[in-house]
Amino acid sequence: MKCEVKEVAPCRKSIKIEIPAEKVDACYADTFKILGENVQIKGFRRGHAPRAILEKKYMKEVEQDVRNKLFQESFTEAMKENDISPMGDPEIKLEELEAKPGEAFSYETEVDIRPKFDLPEYKGLKLVEKINPISDKEIDEQIDNLREHFTNYEPVEEKSKQGDIIEADVVAKAGDEELINEKAQRVKVDGEKIFGLEYKSLVKKLSGLGKGDEASLEVSLPEDFHKKDLRGKKAKINLTVTQVLRGELPEVDDAFAQRLGMKDVETLKNQIKSNRETELKQAARQQIEQDAVDMLIEQSKFDLPEEFMKRQTESALMRSTMQLARMGATKEYLEEQKSELEKTSKEETERSIRRSIIFDAIGEKEEIEVTEGEFQRHIELLSRNYNTTPAKMIKRIQDNNGITAMAAEIRDIKVTKLILDNAEITQEEGGK
Repeated sequence: MKCEVKEVAPCRKSIKIEIPAEKVDACYADTFKILGENVQIKGFRRGHAPRAILEKKYMKEVEQDVRNKLFQESFTEAMKENDISPMGDPEIKLEELEAKPGEAFSYETEVDIRPKFDLPEYKGLKLVEKINPISDKEIDEQIDNLREHFTNYEPVEEKSKQGDIIEADVVAKAGDEELINEKAQRVKVDGEKIFGLEYKSLVKKLSGLGKGDEASLEVSLPEDFHKKDLRGKKAKINLTVTQVLRGELPEVDDAFAQRLGMKDVETLKNQIKSNRETELKQAARQQIEQDAVDMLIEQSKFDLPEEFMKRQTESALMRSTMQLARMGATKEYLEEQKSELEKTSKEETERSIRRSIIFDAIGEKEEIEVTEGEFQRHIELLSRNYNTTPAKMIKRIQDNNGITAMAAEIRDIKVTKLILDNAEITQEEGGK
């Protein structure tokens, strides 16, 4: 096999390969041999049909198989011989290549390659883990949320007061543009927000209303409002009350705690505290993981393959756009946010690729591999999270060609653990 490699850009190489005719013929011979052993041709015993008969019936399929096999084997061999680590697939249209018997098979392609760089010191990183203590006020707020969940609101004839819910027909406008026109919308007479918009005197404004009463509020639209031309402008919200709903919050006593499966109030508070501490520890762990990655990225200097970056950024942008569309974002909003989404997608993609390259290098240096047992345990964990069986989870992953990605994910978990196990971590209060 002849192989010519040229650098066409930083982290991008051109690969020109030619496979001699005798190797092409040998590949055809092997493919027809296997085919003959696995198909039944009328009038011949299995494995004894002449090649001429097989060519007449299956030549097109065999040519495709030979082409694909020659390409895959030669490309893999070229990467190994030239110590090239490709990123992504080579740019080539296989269907346009021809592998003819008696002729050499040749092609030229370009491939993005993994950059080579000096790996920074990843052991002994100085990291700060910040965790806020759990306050009694925070525990009480969570208990109040639970009480709210167990409250049944019923219509009353009285005027509204703090803690009630008013049901109203709502019309909201910014100038002549209508933002809301909905019937039977519920608004809590509490807090300082209405439909997600700030209104400091909300309780005072909505208290004392009864069926048939009207109220009008003026609010400022936020700077990130989905309609760009209305950002920062005033909007007027008109409400016509259809009914007032009131409920009695349950007392915080042992009976209430038992409704939640707890022995008493003290046990309930301890459980809330424990759950919150776990959440904060997980958040703090995620933050120091991000800090460690940021440090390594800052200390690692290498170019990124432009075409690979471009393709990955486009994919990330498409995912973000589709997610926003599923959440109800309008075409106009998506168009307005296009430049910001492009910027965010590019930044996140670059960080992800740099992290992957650095982790690959650490994994290779430390000879970190994923064992069968680790793979199975990861599958079991995912199956529990998705409330399915390990067998179904494996099939789902296979159907989405995700086996390699999962192995990389497990490898990254092991690399992260190695980094943090060898880091100098100090703890401080004040995390969010």
